[in-house]
Amino acid sequence: MSIQENIARIQEKIEAARAKSPHPDLPVTLVAVSKFHSVDEIREAQAAGARVFGENRIQELLPKLDALEDEQVPFHVIGHLQTNKVRQIVGRVAMIQSLDSERLAQEIEKRAAAKDVTVSVLVQVNMAGEEQKYGMPPEEVKAFLERFAEFPHLRCEGLMFIAPNLEDKNELRPYFKGLYEMFKEYQTLEIPNVSMTHLSMGMSGDYDVAIEEGATMVRIGSAIFGKK
Repeated sequence: MSIQENIARIQEKIEAARAKSPHPDLPVTLVAVSKFHSVDEIREAQAAGARVFGENRIQELLPKLDALEDEQVPFHVIGHLQTNKVRQIVGRVAMIQSLDSERLAQEIEKRAAAKDVTVSVLVQVNMAGEEQKYGMPPEEVKAFLERFAEFPHLRCEGLMFIAPNLEDKNELRPYFKGLYEMFKEYQTLEIPNVSMTHLSMGMSGDYDVAIEEGATMVRIGSAIFGKK
């Protein structure tokens, strides 16, 4: 199937999952994960209705930012971000979804202040406690959010989660549900520079389940572009 056909099918599945969800009024943003795929493929996906793109690796993102600069394509950083790469992307991406430590927050704040820009971020939460995955332990997230008054050039707009790779996607529901409950709890907090708007969870194999449990953002790569 073509990229256009894939996106049309995914949008149908997104709407079906929203209808089944207890939260059918929540909007869902499709983040087209374009890692390993060309600028031409990104343009094709954009023509088919994709509006936001995600990249894991900064070395792959930078040439795409250059090539698409005049077209102002919004990119999100969705992979682990090393502090020494922050200066290369601050002010050039629409969002950093993978904020996973105070040290990284301090570096983003420093680089954003130098450029006088505000950076939108999501806090990555390691809900499943996987040692090989980045993300903050759930029990540390609230205290971290309460520190955001110290980061005037950051705007925390929500939470992000990379789910375990399980054969039965329904086994992921407790993780998705738990993160949604955290998300709703933190919406009641009045913390400077924090607004719980986006809940980014769900990928090509499980995005329908994630939406049913409250995701407002899904990161889909292979189901759009095919596997590389």
